[in-house]
Amino acid sequence: MAKDILTRIKTEKKQNLKAALIDEFSVYSIADAQVARIVAQANISRGSFYTYFEDLYDAYEWVLELVMTEIHHDQVVNPFEATIRFIAGIEVNPYYDFLKKYYQVNESLFNTYLSHKATTNFATHTKQNLDTKLWLEMLVSHESIKEAFLQPDNTDQIINRLTTVQDLLNQKEGQ
Repeated sequence: MAKDILTRIKTEKKQNLKAALIDEFSVYSIADAQVARIVAQANISRGSFYTYFEDLYDAYEWVLELVMTEIHHDQVVNPFEATIRFIAGIEVNPYYDFLKKYYQVNESLFNTYLSHKATTNFATHTKQNLDTKLWLEMLVSHESIKEAFLQPDNTDQIINRLTTVQDLLNQKEGQ
């Protein structure tokens, strides 16, 4: 994960770095990203980049966690309702291009990177012991979001499916 020094830099510098990373990873896969473009846009030196991060994957992990934290900040209690609201507004999401590139290619690259890493803050929260219903809600929600990015013409169908699954789970719970 990002080095501790990153927590001590000025807010403006951190925001510039975040914007540069989002822009880079919105256009390029992690494999095709370049530190040179990132540091030029963020107006920092290459040495500063490596003072903050071990490598591009480390930088990606940092910015992905920021984006995911911001996206999940405004969630309602019901994961299906939050997912439906998210998918309905997906094309106006400020992270649309970043997330689309994540689902197209970076998710696979990043998961391979994480599998070789001993510990990670980002992956830790996904390994919680969840009850079956919550696990299913999370799985269906995340797969629906992925599908919405990869097949944007199917948004109505995806939302209808989410509503159906929610109704089925509620029926099962009521029995």
